[in-house]
Amino acid sequence: MVELTEQQQVAIDASDGRPVDVIDPRTQQHFVLMRADVFGRIVSVPDDFSIKDAYPLMNEVARAAGWDDPEWDSYDVYATGHRP
Repeated sequence: MVELTEQQQVAIDASDGRPVDVIDPRTQQHFVLMRADVFGRIVSVPDDFSIKDAYPLMNEVARAAGWDDPEWDSYDVYATGHRP
């Protein structure tokens, strides 16, 4: 296991739990430092997951937030590119 440098520790402390972007100055490759429990949740997503599987839940959340209110219908013209 590799220990964090002091500079990395300072960046993590200031990140409020968010991942920290780091760069290898030799190769210019970008990396992300994150807590192990956060990484574990990311890699636990099944390989066969499709965002389409989440559409029904996303629709339910949108309805609960009032997105099915008829007042929002007037904005549909912007999605199609046609102006009234």
